[in-house]
Amino acid sequence: MGRFLKNSQLRLFLSGSFFTTAFVWMAITSYDVDKEEIKVFLILSFMLVGILIIGGFLFSFLLSFVRRDKEGMLGRLKSDIEAIETMQTPEKPKDRDS
Repeated sequence: MGRFLKNSQLRLFLSGSFFTTAFVWMAITSYDVDKEEIKVFLILSFMLVGILIIGGFLFSFLLSFVRRDKEGMLGRLKSDIEAIETMQTPEKPKDRDS
């Protein structure tokens, strides 16, 4: 259990969840909010988080396309051909008889 709680991201998640729950619980008890409003609030909160996760995934996918090499495969092939053409081929050794 101790090793499980040494993870800093897990501790941040657990403490954030605890304090968020405590804040919402205190707001509910202090202002006498209806259960129906709490239910709508939670459903909309989960929907917002889901939309943000999907949006982040799509944005990272789009960003990977933008950051790719602009030339693509054909540009690499062209640069490889140019490199091969500029290479000097070694001369054939001369025969001793000629």
